[in-house]
Amino acid sequence: VTSSEEREMFSHLISPGATRAAITHFWSTACGGNTPPWAGANSGSTIYRFYIDNETVPSVELQPRMATGFGFFGDMSVAGETEDDPWAGPWGTEWIGKTSDMDGFYLNIRIPFYRSIRVTAILPPGVPDFEVYSIFRGAENIPVLVGGVELPLNATLILQKRTRIQYNSLDLITIAELSQGSGAVFAHTLAIEGNPGFTYLEGCFHLLTPHSAMFPGIVLSTGMEDYYDSSFYFHSGPFQTVVAGVTHMCSPKPSPPHPNCSTTALQNQSQFSAYRFHDVDPLFFHHGVKLMTRNGDVAGPISGGPPGYTGKCYNQDRPAGGGPGVSVVSSYAWIYKW
Repeated sequence: VTSSEEREMFSHLISPGATRAAITHFWSTACGGNTPPWAGANSGSTIYRFYIDNETVPSVELQPRMATGFGFFGDMSVAGETEDDPWAGPWGTEWIGKTSDMDGFYLNIRIPFYRSIRVTAILPPGVPDFEVYSIFRGAENIPVLVGGVELPLNATLILQKRTRIQYNSLDLITIAELSQGSGAVFAHTLAIEGNPGFTYLEGCFHLLTPHSAMFPGIVLSTGMEDYYDSSFYFHSGPFQTVVAGVTHMCSPKPSPPHPNCSTTALQNQSQFSAYRFHDVDPLFFHHGVKLMTRNGDVAGPISGGPPGYTGKCYNQDRPAGGGPGVSVVSSYAWIYKW
């Protein structure tokens, strides 16, 4: 594949009599000869576009790296890298995985379609040409389930992406947003570069549905590590489960148990990437939705709050000098809608 030509990799026209179909499995790896793309920043960078039912603009456009929970950091290596480093693999869950130290990404999120699907590949601008190997598997008349609930026949999947957006201290960070309609926020990847002490992890998670709901909506967690089913700034380091996982975490300063970032990482910024799936705990919505977190958070009494309550996750104050400073954030959000 090249960065100048979009090439078709797969297509399927639904059979007469079938009412629906879905991509059920996708795998990708790369081969770059003397300059292998898995050696650094270009690993998992191929752009795959899934055109559903004769779309001209794809509902799903992904790069395997972010789709499987890894941020696009310039150098994924860390000081004292060990054999259980998620970037080195192998690991995998029901939904995603990286099963080799030389690419080997897979994705099992179902992508429904009702007439046809066409998948293309192209490289990002400036990335040298390399070969890719891909597998696309699917079936006709197969349902899509979230939390054991079969989704309506007209359900579609969209992938919302936000790339390297800069947030100031205590800004709200939108991960998924639809102004109308019903559906389910199924999964996301979040990648952050910011405070060397990881204090952006203080951010609470909020679900607002309908879209017009007032903040704080439903408070999903009182910190990022809580939301990803861990504790105390992920004190045991990266992990991968079917529900949630941390794929990369390092700091430019000693921050045990997390290793130092590579010498080529941005100065004085930590790196963090994680994923979360909402299948066993579905996030259904009606009349639109917002899934948000915050760049750090603040505790302080709020009017009418219970005695002794600090107000974290509810207090929207922005005290001078508060919060973690600037964070650079990228995210993927997989949303079924109908």
